[in-house]
Amino acid sequence: MGLGITFDEKHLLPLIEQYASNISEDTVKSITVFLEEALSSTAKILVSVANLYMLPLFFFYLVNDYEKIIEGIHSLIPKSMLPKANSLLSQSNIILKNYIRGRLLLAGIRAILYALGLFLLGLDFGLLIGLLTGIFSIVPYVGTSLGFIIAILVVLATDVGMGVSVGIFVVFVVVYAVDKFWLNVKIIEQESGLNDLTIMLVLIIGGNLFDILGVFLAIPVAGILKVILREMKTNYQQSKYYIGSQ
Repeated sequence: MGLGITFDEKHLLPLIEQYASNISEDTVKSITVFLEEALSSTAKILVSVANLYMLPLFFFYLVNDYEKIIEGIHSLIPKSMLPKANSLLSQSNIILKNYIRGRLLLAGIRAILYALGLFLLGLDFGLLIGLLTGIFSIVPYVGTSLGFIIAILVVLATDVGMGVSVGIFVVFVVVYAVDKFWLNVKIIEQESGLNDLTIMLVLIIGGNLFDILGVFLAIPVAGILKVILREMKTNYQQSKYYIGSQ
């Protein structure tokens, strides 16, 4: 390039020392702080992404060892409390199964909506991208973001025009809105037994306390707590303290 620089150790080291001596201490500190923050942020992002993709693996092993976990819980419960505990575990199990069934049903509906929308836009592989987006959306935010990125990459690779890009954005926004403000509330409410207000409240609390993992686990945990609190209420209303002396 006509710069007169020789790329070997003998010539490069003096050149680096010359430019390094001209850099002020404040500049070095600023660069160091910037690099530390950048590396820290990158590490946090990588950990968050890893956690997202570890969730399905975690639930696979949880389901695989479910019977052992239940046996372990039973072994710790006093014999006198075992019938009541079995009742609570049975009700909690029903809520968890209903919640998982609801999540799978939602994923199927999303897959159909995304696939139909992208197919009607004429996007290459639109049907496949839509189906995969819906399937992977069982993990919060992963499926939707991944599907949108893939769809945009296909647009850039095929040069189909700005209209399709806008159409993709509209499809994802509309499906997301229908999902969050209607389908998600109706289906999860029906399967978990929680009302709209409770669902929104536990999602906010779970998300703020435990990020994406909290959003994913908030509703089943709330459903189990509802069973426990309902049982406590029944016991309280049957107690001598509540009934009083006859």
